[in-house]
Amino acid sequence: MAIELGQDLSPPPPRGRRRARVWQGVAVSLVLGTALMSVWGTPRHASEAAFGAALRAGDVTAVVRDTGQNLGDEKSVGAALSMTNRTSSSSPSVVWTSGDGRIYRTSLATLAGLPSPSENGGIEDPSAVQPGFDASGNVVSDAKVDIPRSIEATARAAGVAAPDQTSLGWAGHLGDPLAALEVAALLLLVMGPQPRRFTKWGQFWLLGIPAGAGLLWWVLRDVPFDARMRAVPEPPPHASGVIGGDVVRRSGAVGFGWALVGSLVLSAVVAGVVQPRGWGTRTEPEPGSVTFQVVYDDGQRSTLNF
Repeated sequence: MAIELGQDLSPPPPRGRRRARVWQGVAVSLVLGTALMSVWGTPRHASEAAFGAALRAGDVTAVVRDTGQNLGDEKSVGAALSMTNRTSSSSPSVVWTSGDGRIYRTSLATLAGLPSPSENGGIEDPSAVQPGFDASGNVVSDAKVDIPRSIEATARAAGVAAPDQTSLGWAGHLGDPLAALEVAALLLLVMGPQPRRFTKWGQFWLLGIPAGAGLLWWVLRDVPFDARMRAVPEPPPHASGVIGGDVVRRSGAVGFGWALVGSLVLSAVVAGVVQPRGWGTRTEPEPGSVTFQVVYDDGQRSTLNF
């Protein structure tokens, strides 16, 4: 039996090792499951034409005004990973869900800026008329496009059920389990034993690697999850360097650097590999194949083709 600093470093008995592996496997499965849910619930970008095509096909189950709320894994401790290009705050946009629960963001700048029929003077290209002016350039009090009514009218014209416009439903909460798990991990880090591979500050920064990657690393490699690391004597809070056997404990600054590099690499993988290979990418419809029914707040109606 090996003794160092008054602690028993003998490996746990076989039954104890099996039990530790079972609990570690449960923790790994929990982290992976919640991480996949969070990534699935992270909004992708979709064009107006793609949104219109999905709407007319009945594949839009819910749509709400985009308030800039973080969904899925768009927000995390430390560097953030976003699987979508945020729409400009100056342009009206919506967040919507497809039938399989994926979430998309779409800017509706073209639809919202369309002049009303009484202002476009019957010209062939309404987009050539600047909103707020008629075809002759005179200032007018233009009617505004009613986006919710336009969405409903477009769905009904296609013979499909209008989407829910009050809430995204369960799809809007796919990132909540991972967020709750990360809060629980943070509490465990603060109140639990000293990590062996990093100081607590270093491990804190690692938890910020998006999509649960930092949390998964902790579950696989350090206390209280890894039985081998539990056998290493608990170091003083700020100690770094070799602390027992071949275990090297790293500082908070090193943890911050690893977290930054890990976040950048993961973001590059998602942007360069995951998204281009069809992780929720909407196929662009043929030009001219999508028609929006446009309803204005004064009751006027027109159509918009993409």
